[in-house]
Amino acid sequence: MHYLRLIRWPNLLIIAFSQALVRYGIILPFMGENHAMSHSMFIALVCSTILVAAGGYIINDHQDTAVDKVNKPNKVIVGRHIKPSTAMNFYYILTFLGVGIGLWLGYTLGNIKLGLIPLISASLLWVYAYNLKQTPFLGNLVIAILSGLVLLTEGLFDIMPAITESSVELARAIFQIVLMYSGFGFLISLIREIVKDLEDLTGDKKMHYNTLPIAIGETATKGIIALLSTMLIAWLVYLTYQQQNWSYVSYYILLSLIIPTVFIIIGTFKAKTPQSYHQISNLSKLVMLTGLLLIVVLGWDIIEFYYTPLDAPVTPEINLSPSF
Repeated sequence: MHYLRLIRWPNLLIIAFSQALVRYGIILPFMGENHAMSHSMFIALVCSTILVAAGGYIINDHQDTAVDKVNKPNKVIVGRHIKPSTAMNFYYILTFLGVGIGLWLGYTLGNIKLGLIPLISASLLWVYAYNLKQTPFLGNLVIAILSGLVLLTEGLFDIMPAITESSVELARAIFQIVLMYSGFGFLISLIREIVKDLEDLTGDKKMHYNTLPIAIGETATKGIIALLSTMLIAWLVYLTYQQQNWSYVSYYILLSLIIPTVFIIIGTFKAKTPQSYHQISNLSKLVMLTGLLLIVVLGWDIIEFYYTPLDAPVTPEINLSPSF
């Protein structure tokens, strides 16, 4: 049980679920046979992703043992329930497996560059744990990029190797949709990572970390969270406006995404304790999940907004909405 807690198994399930949503909610319904991976290959990609992510959680906990004893004394695992050396061995096993599967998959698909994505991700997680975590904003940015990359990776592996001259326009439209969701994941993850820095402020100060709240102050950090949240709300409002007439999609975006993001802004300015910041962090995770489920809610409507088949009576230009 301690090992499952160490690798954050609920987060790993979310990762697997998000990649499954991209594949079975966007790519397969609209690409038909014009996709690269078989079901077994997709399972291999998910395994690669969650193994690398699990390794990232382990190395992060291993490096944060001292500060976690201050910020989260009841949640310390490494050094209390699992030996540091055992945790590191577990990290190496999971990371090497994840990177190895990714390299094999890229080679099998005929694009070894794709296979480098898990290797680059694992390397960034290592650098983050040992260095970037203590660097203002840069550490937050790296984790946010990797969060967005979880969704984008499925699109890259399933679309790029299968692009043909006849499917290039459809592939372009589908990839833009995946990129839009990836951008959403990046932005909400960035917000959450900065909120978590506020939550861990006490312990970070004692360990002489130089996180964003320590570098620029708590008030200025809250302002950055508000700015990023406002950017997210503006994009969601634009997406709602594109629906033209109010529908179930519009209400879903308003109730499950826009309003909770407003509460993130309000709650952040009101928060003063680690417990209150933790609630805001959980709310941002909820927004992330409901944003992913937008793939299911939109259904066929989303492809009609991005793409009109070539054999349709009129073929307008693809209208691509902006993405972060």
